[in-house]
Amino acid sequence: MELAQRGVSVTIAFPPDTDTPQLAEEAKTKPASTQRFTEGGGVFSAEVVARDILKAAMKGQFLVTTGTPLKIQMHLQDLLGPYLRSKQRRAIKAVSAVDRRTR
Repeated sequence: MELAQRGVSVTIAFPPDTDTPQLAEEAKTKPASTQRFTEGGGVFSAEVVARDILKAAMKGQFLVTTGTPLKIQMHLQDLLGPYLRSKQRRAIKAVSAVDRRTR
């Protein structure tokens, strides 16, 4: 919120399982419950995940992920996002107005 007045925005990325050395190493010790939870999301190349994140950031999108199952989950959890962002913008404007008056 502090930098919104300067045109700085934040994009939060929820990357899926990504085909990297880290994922291969993690698979050696991943608990069965975690494997069951993540198996439906698929494994994506680092290039695809990076492209999706950069594309969303350039659009000013707040949340981003790759893959249909994760996108559906993200959107269902983000139903209040527009309302909360509106409240944040109003708070930023109110604080900015007070800052201008106290200078």
